[in-house]
Amino acid sequence: MNTRQTNKLASYIATQAVLESYPEIATLPGLSVKVAEFSARVAELHTLGQTQGQEIAGKMARRDELLGQMVATALDIGGVVLAVANEQKHTELAAEVRLMRSDFLRVRRTRRPWLARRVLDAARTVLPRLEAYGVTAAMVDQLEAQIEAALQALHEPRSTVADKQAATRRIPVLIAEIDQLLDETIDRLMAPTRATHRAIFDAYDVARRVVDRRGPRRRRKEGEGGEETPPSAAPEVDAVPSTAATDRAA
Repeated sequence: MNTRQTNKLASYIATQAVLESYPEIATLPGLSVKVAEFSARVAELHTLGQTQGQEIAGKMARRDELLGQMVATALDIGGVVLAVANEQKHTELAAEVRLMRSDFLRVRRTRRPWLARRVLDAARTVLPRLEAYGVTAAMVDQLEAQIEAALQALHEPRSTVADKQAATRRIPVLIAEIDQLLDETIDRLMAPTRATHRAIFDAYDVARRVVDRRGPRRRRKEGEGGEETPPSAAPEVDAVPSTAATDRAA
């Protein structure tokens, strides 16, 4: 999320805290339903922000780590299967597992689990003979688990990129929807509390006036993008005097 969007979320959270902290609000006609709708959309915006902030590099590193573990196990088991196949003069089986590390590295990452599965299938056909060489059924099962983990990890970076792009498109649309819900509905439903529940109205009014204090950089219009806010550059939010909400309520 860019700085504007992050501060929008902060202002919504401040408003939500007020709306959910006064039991009297639930008794106001029609307001409880709209508050629930508002809270749901704020939760969605928070989730989208987390999705947009996901790191790709870590998932790529994890993918490569799992692939490396899978390849190492496949080569260890494949070497034993090859020895057994040569003893039995089983040329077809030997051809299936006659693999080196370079064979795995030469193919695309998506093909490496396929090579490892060749070793897995071959090992299962001569499993009783492998135990004499120290390869147990548990080790073969471990290779299968590593293949499944690698397959899942292969898709995570691409899936994360797609999720981040979808979140980036949805965030400005959702912010516009939340602003409309506040401006056109909740502000108007809260207006009577100015006379009947002044403390609640004042707390809500302050929360609605929480704004961001931008730096000297040019403000961007909503939807024009902008850099994502790094975790170390959390935006400042503050309540500043304004009559905007009071004028709307009046």
